Amino acid sequence: MEIIPIGVYSLKYLDKNDTKEAIFISVDDTVEDEYTGLISNFINETEFIDYLILPIADIPVCDGISEEDMLKKFSNQMHFMTEDDANKIVSFVLRYRNTAMRIYIQCSAGASRSPSIAAALDNWLNSSDIIFNNPQFAIKKVYYDFIIEAIKRLTNDIARLRKFKHIKIP
Repeated sequence: MEIIPIGVYSLKYLDKNDTKEAIFISVDDTVEDEYTGLISNFINETEFIDYLILPIADIPVCDGISEEDMLKKFSNQMHFMTEDDANKIVSFVLRYRNTAMRIYIQCSAGASRSPSIAAALDNWLNSSDIIFNNPQFAIKKVYYDFIIEAIKRLTNDIARLRKFKHIKIP
């Protein structure tokens, strides 16, 4: 299965024919009309099998402060990924795992949230670490781990998860 992280402004360049056998997951928390209009128009103009929209904030980056500490610091101001969000994403993918040919995962820039989720799904579905190791992406380890943990909770596919040196799987 092809897993494609993408930013909001790249949506307009997608070939609509490529969406016919695909599912779409948006993890964009942007509430600006320009963004929400782009996403809703895009979904209405395509033929996705189905779509899931979850408003998940990006984890701010600050030198010397871990992702976990940033989550704690801003958790009352922003909606970061939760266990429930990760469960929804994995359940959604499970529902279409045998019918969808590709998964588009969209966030604002397509640089950290969507690649983090895509990397975990790619590990699970394709036994690949290509997305994880792509230097153009800023993988958020916390979000990656949320998805890996949801896969372990909701599936019997633990054996399929490759034990890359950057993740801990019991």
